Amino acid sequence: MKDILLGKPESKIEFKPKVFECMRSKMELCSLDGRLDKPFWAQTRFSEEFEDILWNKNSKKPYKSTRVKMLYDDEAMYIGAYLHDDRLWATTSDGNVAATTDNGFEIFLDPDGDGHNYHSVTVTPLNTLCNVIMTKPPRNGGETVPAPLRDDGVQTAVHIDGNLNDPSSMPLNRGWSVEIRIPWRFIVGENTHLSDEKG
Repeated sequence: MKDILLGKPESKIEFKPKVFECMRSKMELCSLDGRLDKPFWAQTRFSEEFEDILWNKNSKKPYKSTRVKMLYDDEAMYIGAYLHDDRLWATTSDGNVAATTDNGFEIFLDPDGDGHNYHSVTVTPLNTLCNVIMTKPPRNGGETVPAPLRDDGVQTAVHIDGNLNDPSSMPLNRGWSVEIRIPWRFIVGENTHLSDEKG
């Protein structure tokens, strides 16, 4: 990263994204409360710890650990994540602001994998939800288009393992977890290729 900031050429990075197998759920997730200790999530394992995409190969491990679980059924895809953090911070319920000011868990949805018209979905510890559609990657001049999620049946819930917005609680704070339910109709409906195939 230092070399990049100094204007030196960026070293070639091998494109080899990690893969996580999403299993079919054998039970229904009746309600979301942000907790991952319920039987529904016991059906699958956690992913490996996330790596920091902004740093080089010598600095892959983030300051705090984040891991995710994923399941699906005929109606939706389910994502559960636990973010270890002693700095639990979120102050706004405005989704247009929260993604750039507060802590957040962000996912990208690109059903056809073409790198265009993909969703960037962020949930904060206040359960503020932000979604934008990127027409193409920012480095290629892509535009950001705000898009509602709640109206399309997307559900989220957050559980705080500590105290939010309280610096004195930092020694006792462990982190926070989030559950996200994304109906297939939302994912398919926003992608013209898949919509055409469905007829």
